[in-house]
Amino acid sequence: MSAIQLIQRPVFRAPTKGRDYLTARAAANAEAGAMLARKYPTERAAYENGMCYDPGYHWSGDERLVRVHARLSKRIMARFRAAAAIDAQRRET
Repeated sequence: MSAIQLIQRPVFRAPTKGRDYLTARAAANAEAGAMLARKYPTERAAYENGMCYDPGYHWSGDERLVRVHARLSKRIMARFRAAAAIDAQRRET
């Protein structure tokens, strides 16, 4: 019979998104996506009599904003790594 164990693992939080993630990269991607969604809000498609007259909008449909998302998540990861390195140095001394 299998047993359930309680273990502790590091979890990474994306505060703008308001969720926790198991990897730092996933948290950085979610944080960047939430920041873009806050600046460029999603618009739902509009239908009337079964016909779509407005396709809506999401930032991932814009090629430029997809590149901005990649750069932003890269910068968030760089800032996280720098903070982790400083924290590791403090623990050594």
